[in-house]
Amino acid sequence: MKPLAAGMAIVVGSAVACAVEAPPSPQPAITSQALYCAYGSVGMRPANPPPDYEAWFAVAVIEIKNPVGETQPKVSEFSLIDGTGAVTPLKRVIEVDDFDRSPVPGWGISAYYLNSGKAAPPGDRTRPWNGVLRVGTTQLRVRVSLTKDPAESDRFRLVLGSIVTEGKVNARWPT
Repeated sequence: MKPLAAGMAIVVGSAVACAVEAPPSPQPAITSQALYCAYGSVGMRPANPPPDYEAWFAVAVIEIKNPVGETQPKVSEFSLIDGTGAVTPLKRVIEVDDFDRSPVPGWGISAYYLNSGKAAPPGDRTRPWNGVLRVGTTQLRVRVSLTKDPAESDRFRLVLGSIVTEGKVNARWPT
């Protein structure tokens, strides 16, 4: 060793090996994207509806990519947001479907995502969601009732467990 300055030294002619631990690789994350959202009202309403009468509804379809493992998230929030930031929250979740449908020639986007039951196309594999988010890609269709008339909402926010999906509103159905 040759002295450099007080308290410093250089090692000459020796190799120094250091074990450097690699940083942990990041955990894969669950991701989601908005595919479709629409809202609207029922047509005919009673003159004096009861306090719990539901007149406004929304449907959102999201795609979730889950590389992590099975989870059982719940819908904890759904809201429509207008251009001023005013929020119309959900009243309750009506149903969540495991959306599994091939494209249908001649159908527009609203018919494709909204039609269900007898209006669904032949070969439709959409079914009620069992609450388990499988590993892989899943499309969910979430139907909710809303607390009030959402006015002119142009965005939505859906929270499913820790998965937050935000997107544009594609349509408002006529009543």
